Amino acid sequence: MIKTLTPQQASARLHALESTGSIPVYQMLPEEAIHVPGHGPRYLIPYLMSDVIEDYLILCGLPEGCVLAEDVTAEELLSLPQVTFMESITLYRFDRIGHLWVEDHPVIRRLVNFSLCLRNIYRFIDPEDSGELLPFLPQLVEFAPFRYWSPIRESIDDWAEETPAGLTAFRHYAEKAEDQVLLELLSRFAEADEFTGQNREPKTFDAPESNRSSTFLVRRIAEEIVRPEHSRVIGLISADMDRQSALFANERSYGPASDLNIRSMREEFSEALHSQGYEGIYPDFYRMEAGDKGTVLRNYRAYEEYPFTVLEDPDFTFHIVLY
Repeated sequence: MIKTLTPQQASARLHALESTGSIPVYQMLPEEAIHVPGHGPRYLIPYLMSDVIEDYLILCGLPEGCVLAEDVTAEELLSLPQVTFMESITLYRFDRIGHLWVEDHPVIRRLVNFSLCLRNIYRFIDPEDSGELLPFLPQLVEFAPFRYWSPIRESIDDWAEETPAGLTAFRHYAEKAEDQVLLELLSRFAEADEFTGQNREPKTFDAPESNRSSTFLVRRIAEEIVRPEHSRVIGLISADMDRQSALFANERSYGPASDLNIRSMREEFSEALHSQGYEGIYPDFYRMEAGDKGTVLRNYRAYEEYPFTVLEDPDFTFHIVLY
């Protein structure tokens, strides 16, 4: 989807980007600009990029021969004469995407990553452009014990403030799972004197200041969440993430040759699993395995890792992991 921005919208987006530093601009190739109205050189500015969304600002209407520096300020861009600002937004399915930036507890770390992606869409994209966002998913990352399982090798506490909405979102799933142990811990969390987070609406991409809950209580609940007896809660969140993904209909494409290679890798991966006793159809597999109480049925999903923007390293290698 491509739309024309009002001067006020363009200014708000550019100043939000500038809050993180200078603004990078990339000149579009002729084949990339073919679907963009107008003539003359056109430039891309990455606005919001993740596994879930590609959102670019596009500068149109520049005179022939005009060349912009690679890093500019908001005022420099806004002062360009006769320039039209457009925005290109694409929402992608993400149910097959999984990163192993941190190896332990990959399932919940993946959910934290996508909750953060959805939260950014909720906060920074106009409602009419963000598609249907299911309730609770964008707010989960605002619950400190859930956010504890960072998808990267560092804390993401500075990327999402702690809010009562985060606690409400996680309690929704604990109640749905009828998990009395977690519900009791959540009540203690809500009553803790340290929990004073407010539901603020940041106007820039700067990490908001936030009040943090008791470190001990956060860790206590975080470690409880990943115990096997609470798997139903994680399963319910995963199921809603799959539902949300299905609402974003676009599939990523890297060109006919790369897409064909990816399909071949999926087929080879499936054949390898079937030869090891797994059953199922890509990306969902299962097999009987020995457990503490005898043989049990275990379910697995194949997750894929590949670039999430057209501006990433072209040498990035697509690969598949099972967990």
